[in-house]
Amino acid sequence: EAHGSNAGDVLEALSKESSINEVLQAGDTIRRLQVVNLGDDFPSAKVTNSLKFPGEMAMGPDSWSTQTLMRHNRRDDRGRNYLQLLRSGPRKTLHFDPANSSAVIVTCGGLCPGLNSVIREIVMTLTAYGVKNVFGCIGGYKGMVKPETWMKLTPDVVQDIHKKGGTILVSDRGNPPHMDIAKMLQEKNIKQYFVIGGDGTQAGAFETFRCTKEIQHEVAVVGVPKTIDNDIPVL
Repeated sequence: EAHGSNAGDVLEALSKESSINEVLQAGDTIRRLQVVNLGDDFPSAKVTNSLKFPGEMAMGPDSWSTQTLMRHNRRDDRGRNYLQLLRSGPRKTLHFDPANSSAVIVTCGGLCPGLNSVIREIVMTLTAYGVKNVFGCIGGYKGMVKPETWMKLTPDVVQDIHKKGGTILVSDRGNPPHMDIAKMLQEKNIKQYFVIGGDGTQAGAFETFRCTKEIQHEVAVVGVPKTIDNDIPVL
């Protein structure tokens, strides 16, 4: 036992920094799963993130996480395929200028615990970044083409909603044509579109995103998976 040291110090003492090339075995391959980047189609505002994060929590544009490398024993020389995914989390440089951005949140499908908590944290985080206009779409996808029913979401509005069940945005099933949703996002100049829902809802969000690309509307479509069926891995 190491007295006077915290867990981080002990872990650092037991660890050895190595290049990934030193660990890979003959025949191993690494494949990167690329994600859609709005910067490929639209000029970035390149705004410096005003929020302060400890250490290296705020990442640059080329930060990747590699699937855990493994072999069963010293004789295990089978080549394996490993995946790399772009790391999620705060960035040092923002694509959108928060001061000129608007966002909308929608909940779709069946109810499950925690929906209001997710809505609350999205609103609080957007506000911390400096986004002035955050809206809540009432009634699932059907409400996305009825902007007159949207509600303005502020920290005061969502402060205590995590203590309530269900969703303050009223969930619903079914949806209008995705092109209609895309055109409404364009009309209202929405730059961040948060979709909280299950597998069908996320498939719909992807179709809406395809439509926004077709009409050349610059918007980040953010899928937040939720389910009452305990099937998040399926999503």
